[in-house]
Amino acid sequence: MIKSASGLFVLLIVLLLAMGCEAKTQAPPASPSDTLSPPSNLEQEPTASEDNTTPASEFQDPALLELRTGYYVGLIDSNSVEIEVDGYPKPTAARAFQLSDDLKENWDSLDFQEGDKVTITFDNTTQPATLTEIIK
Repeated sequence: MIKSASGLFVLLIVLLLAMGCEAKTQAPPASPSDTLSPPSNLEQEPTASEDNTTPASEFQDPALLELRTGYYVGLIDSNSVEIEVDGYPKPTAARAFQLSDDLKENWDSLDFQEGDKVTITFDNTTQPATLTEIIK
């Protein structure tokens, strides 16, 4: 009986060693960079610096834009304005908006006065929110 128990023990050791060696010989899994690379037949869109056209930031997804009404408070600096947005309590209604490039270029010709009722369209995904359109 001792012979059969020691024989089983030796057989068990041999099997465990064989399994351990087999696990080491398996091929390593593919790296994430191999499985996540884009197809080579897709062309990347040129950036504004590559094609000298309108910057990519000017092509905004309409789903990201918000439309609100409010009152024009004033120009903060040459890049931003303050507007009291309707629907918020007075202390928190005033918000700063960064002007889009188009609005910066044409701001002086728009002739807004403090207190003008305005309708605005802005991108709230940027900080501060970027004002893309303002209408009296």
